[in-house]
Amino acid sequence: MRNPQILPCDHSFCKNPCLLKYPNSTWASCIYCLIEVPASQLQPNYKLAARIREVQRARTRFEFCPLCNKAVEQRIQCEHCMLQVCFTCRNQHMKVVSFTIFY
Repeated sequence: MRNPQILPCDHSFCKNPCLLKYPNSTWASCIYCLIEVPASQLQPNYKLAARIREVQRARTRFEFCPLCNKAVEQRIQCEHCMLQVCFTCRNQHMKVVSFTIFY
């Protein structure tokens, strides 16, 4: 979401193109409750914008384990198949790899 705006109904959407469909739009309407407000009354939602920035920063710090889909700071690469997994999934993955190597 870019440039989140809060409406009088307390719903928030990105300014363009969600609320203002065209560059010269003078009215915005809520996608949920359909109220219409003049574009000049749109207010930035600073709290939501800050939260979005926090989530984006956290995403760059963490990676997802392909087996459990949990966000982890560090993954271990399997030397047999090169799959990168979290510490928790490592043991289970190694059992599967060992089984397929020997059978």
